Amino acid sequence: MRCAVAGSRAMIPLSVFHSSGKNPFAPAKRQYSVYYEYPSIEEEDVTLEMPAGYAVETVPNPGDINGGAIVYKTGYEKKDTAVRFTRRMLVDSMYFPIEQYNALRTIYSRIASADQEQVVLRKAKAAEASK
Repeated sequence: MRCAVAGSRAMIPLSVFHSSGKNPFAPAKRQYSVYYEYPSIEEEDVTLEMPAGYAVETVPNPGDINGGAIVYKTGYEKKDTAVRFTRRMLVDSMYFPIEQYNALRTIYSRIASADQEQVVLRKAKAAEASK
């Protein structure tokens, strides 16, 4: 997980297990169908307590990608001193024929982008001075 600091702000991805993930179907062309060993569900529930002197400035919009057999949802809940992030990805098929590869590739590309969304924190003193 990477935290980027710029001036009085810090940007933190909360999808801690997937924020550096890449699209496994990046190549534009594929020769064979895609097989999974079994259907799967990945779930995350992460709470970030604010570091001393920081407040939450913005949280990303919730993600909702429904590709039929692949469903991805994220949520952010802003609390006084914390941000809660939830992520759920369901792969409900074991076989994707080669004709569905472009759709599969697009879905995974959108998921990889959504996993890189960041919460923006601002130093509390700087936030109060701008009011």
